Amino acid sequence: MLFKNISIKDIDFSCDFFKFLPVDPSRQKILFQNIKKNGILYPPVLIKDNNLEKFIVVNGFKRLFSALKLEKESVNALVMDYSPQSFLKGFYLRAAEKNNEIFDESLKFYAQSKLYQIILNIKNIFPEFDFELIINELFGNNKNFINKIIKFSNSPFFVQKAFFEGKIALPVLFDVLKYKENEIKDILYIFNELSPGLNRQREIISLADELSHRDDKTISEIICQDDISQILKDEKLPNPQKLSFVINSLNLKRYPEMINLKEKFEILAHESGFNENPRIFSPKNFEDSDFKIEFKFNSVETYVKVCKKINKSLEKGYIERFLNFI
Repeated sequence: MLFKNISIKDIDFSCDFFKFLPVDPSRQKILFQNIKKNGILYPPVLIKDNNLEKFIVVNGFKRLFSALKLEKESVNALVMDYSPQSFLKGFYLRAAEKNNEIFDESLKFYAQSKLYQIILNIKNIFPEFDFELIINELFGNNKNFINKIIKFSNSPFFVQKAFFEGKIALPVLFDVLKYKENEIKDILYIFNELSPGLNRQREIISLADELSHRDDKTISEIICQDDISQILKDEKLPNPQKLSFVINSLNLKRYPEMINLKEKFEILAHESGFNENPRIFSPKNFEDSDFKIEFKFNSVETYVKVCKKINKSLEKGYIERFLNFI
């Protein structure tokens, strides 16, 4: 690697060989002001493309864009030789920069998918190199994992970006790729607004998919209905409550009789003086037929009170009403 002064006109800004994500405009503006005042403090890293007589940017995109905007004629840069090893080294340099040395699992998968793409690109540049050996060394000859990487790499960029930013879990990402692009965008909008965890993401997708098949509607028609849109727009509701309301709305559409049963039972329990006791619990996603009734208590005193209420309810016929209701 050599330290050289490189003419700006010899740098290929159109090449996206090592690019990860679009530049954040606010960060670019701050960097521009710093470079205007202090110059480029950390030299970018380049690789000389022997075929085009141009330099490929490995590291320092934002710095070089600022230099271009400031109409600088040249910059000092570190230049790597034109070899497959340099391309792979450059990729890892770029990947390691992306998350301030915190190389978490999401970034790791994202980086590995980009690495696989880069290996295929390098294969075209250096056909004599043994890339099957490199792939086996990097990915352990794991065909299933490589197939996942290929599927991820071929997914729309906005999906990859959502994954990289933690908006969608990887297992769910593979599930939603079967939908049309506009449907995926609507799903990601919901996830972005509500920040659900993996299980909640799966629950939303599962309910929406079942409703889509049952009602012969698109996923977008299911999750963009007026009631859900109103929940998302309600600025007074905190996100956890919005998430709960959205899932309840989907459940009510998917299992209307079961949801109505639960709501009426809770009203009946409250009218009988039990407040939160008893409660009726449905099976997860209503996939079975077994419901359960639960009486709650957190101390001996509460247990005694619940027992007294049960005895009183037996006398007045409330318990019988509960059982007859079910």
